[in-house]
Amino acid sequence: MNGRQLTRLIKSKRHALVLALALALGACGDDTSSEVNASRHLERAEAYEDQGQYKAAMIEYKNAVQKSQGDPDVFAAYAQMLNDLGHYQAAISLVEQHKGEMSNDLGLAKVEAYLGMGKFRSAQDLLDQLNGLSASQQKLLEAKIAFAKGEADVALRMFSSLLGDAEVADEAKLGKASILANQGKFEEALAALGEVAETSESYPKARLLLAGVKIANNQLEQAEAILSELLGKLPNTDIMRPERATALERLSYVLTRLGRSNEAYIYTKLLAEAFPGANEINEQYRTAVEQFKEGDLEAARSLLLGITEKYPTYDKANQLLGIISYLKGETEVASELLANSVDPEIADPLATHIYAASKLKLNDPKKVLEILEPGIQSSTLAQTWVLYGLAAMSDRQFGKAEQALTKAVELAPSDVRVLLSVANFYQSGPRADKRKQLQYLEKAYMSAPTDRQVLQELVAYRLRHEGDNSASRFIDEQVKKYPDAFAPYLIAGYFHASQNRVDQALDYFNAASKLNVKGDDRLNAIFARGKVELALEKNEAAELTFSELVKEYPSNVQAYKGLYSSYLRKLGPNVARDKLLQLAKRNAQVAPYVVLVDSALSAQDLKAARAYYKEAQQLDKDAEIVKQLAKSIKYADAMTAMQQDDLDQARAHLAQLLSEDPDNLQLLSFLVEIEIRAGAFKEAKKVTAQIENINPSHHVIPVLKGDIAFASKDMEGAQGFYRSAWNQSPSELSAEKLFRVLVVQNKETEQARHIKEWLEKLPNSTKGLLYQSMRY
Repeated sequence: MNGRQLTRLIKSKRHALVLALALALGACGDDTSSEVNASRHLERAEAYEDQGQYKAAMIEYKNAVQKSQGDPDVFAAYAQMLNDLGHYQAAISLVEQHKGEMSNDLGLAKVEAYLGMGKFRSAQDLLDQLNGLSASQQKLLEAKIAFAKGEADVALRMFSSLLGDAEVADEAKLGKASILANQGKFEEALAALGEVAETSESYPKARLLLAGVKIANNQLEQAEAILSELLGKLPNTDIMRPERATALERLSYVLTRLGRSNEAYIYTKLLAEAFPGANEINEQYRTAVEQFKEGDLEAARSLLLGITEKYPTYDKANQLLGIISYLKGETEVASELLANSVDPEIADPLATHIYAASKLKLNDPKKVLEILEPGIQSSTLAQTWVLYGLAAMSDRQFGKAEQALTKAVELAPSDVRVLLSVANFYQSGPRADKRKQLQYLEKAYMSAPTDRQVLQELVAYRLRHEGDNSASRFIDEQVKKYPDAFAPYLIAGYFHASQNRVDQALDYFNAASKLNVKGDDRLNAIFARGKVELALEKNEAAELTFSELVKEYPSNVQAYKGLYSSYLRKLGPNVARDKLLQLAKRNAQVAPYVVLVDSALSAQDLKAARAYYKEAQQLDKDAEIVKQLAKSIKYADAMTAMQQDDLDQARAHLAQLLSEDPDNLQLLSFLVEIEIRAGAFKEAKKVTAQIENINPSHHVIPVLKGDIAFASKDMEGAQGFYRSAWNQSPSELSAEKLFRVLVVQNKETEQARHIKEWLEKLPNSTKGLLYQSMRY
């Protein structure tokens, strides 16, 4: 049974009901009931629909739905018309408005809508819940779902078994032909299509498929004849049906291929009139995709923003905007854009993957699992399994994490990033196993012996388990083994610098910067060389190094930061600022002003910070980095107001920032701090609850709850919250807060135990060592 057959069945039921009501109400003289009004609207809707006046039909259907008191047949009839027009999302939304029990007709309309959208998992789940379908209906829909899932052989057998069933024979023939054509078996497909009756509801789709086969075989004249004949038979309607739109599109393509562009334009224009703006928007979107592929993210973003300004719900544009935001490090923006546009069941795998990755970056592993769970078992992408495994690990589901990561290795046994993720899993936690960790690190090394992260992880492993000498020997050997590779020199430099062997580090960074590398690699090597020169107090050399970096990378903030540091060492703060300001004006770059604003804010000189910001604004007021400077200054204003105990002013500054970024956890945490200082503990709890709603598992939540309890003199409560924060995410902040509350409570034994644990987990903690020495 196809959509139109279902529509006719629903209509026949409704006509019988309308007649019965009319007779009954005529006898009692009451024609004002909502049921009669609904029936009248429904009759008019069906009449308009039969005439192809869909806009008028929609109005009448809406009235019928409103007055039907939840009659599922009314909802089903309207939903099926929406399906016929290809408005599948609207059909699903309509069915979901129905609050009563799901009837078979209503369920079938929703299954058809799911199939139209490509949501075959949802279609199968709903189909399993429906009772009372005929065996033919059930099997036909299961065949369609199997085909949608890529199970072509299963679907072909099911369609073939239905060819003799009069109820669904033509749809089965169409389904069989679709599979055969998809497999390139054109002769068999043509035979199946030839059996579809001209009077059948499936006939237009069969002719479209036939034309598609002819086009695939380069039989363009025959395709033209088929499509022209079909267009003559399809009715003209006020909203173009999908079959007619597809026929026009294919005919335009065929005529263009035949060199008859003028004729093709006629059909293209008909499509453009039916879907105003669609061609222009599609073209803009295609251009944005090309710009994205070429790496011009800003141009792509600008074009996409123009699209979404006109069409806010254009999902593909929002998805690509989300991907671009993620690649530019704007994780929260990306997460919001993708949350509103990605349906994991049908979205592009890249968009779904990045949506999940953004949620993992925002420390929301449960959401990651929710996004990936429905399709994970059928996924053949190793990176998706890795993401799923990392989320499970963050959610402390270690068994699930291990299975996922193992699956990722099966799919990509030599993928370095996959192997490193598995090695990281075995580094710590309940499943820690240094033997397995080394096994996967060595596999990664075999695949990519000069990969920077591989070398970094192997050096860290040897340092942790075998000591400094082993780590040093390993990385020095890699430099000798691969004298022309960049990564061994860079990692050797970082390693020796971390072990305070700064002269050796400088030799390695010098060697790395002399290799023929470009981009970020060269920038990192030169910057590291300059940092080491500063550490060795070679201020002249450092100034030359950072000047070289600024010359090569004039828009890089880090380059100017390094140069400013060398100026400070050599000339003092006032002259350093003057020299950097001269450089900013000479180069006409925003980057040095960023350094100057940061420097002024660090010195709590808000007047100077504002002056530098104004000059940056004159250069490029729309640059994201300039907008960020304005926020930094406003944040500093709020900090200054709080330090001066002007809490109302601090709130006012913070409110302006929150109006632009209401889900910013740093700003909300600061607001909690202000409310605590004001003694407004109830407000502080409300804001903390808001943070919890945004990200229930964020490590800052128990810290804030502990702060509120501490300020409220609830020391036991504070200790519990701080202990939870420390266990969840060991950090200097949670360690110190827990220690302080233990001091207030005079719990000497627990203080000693906590400091011991503190230094075990954070052995280089300055404050931990300080508190330990104070106790001694």
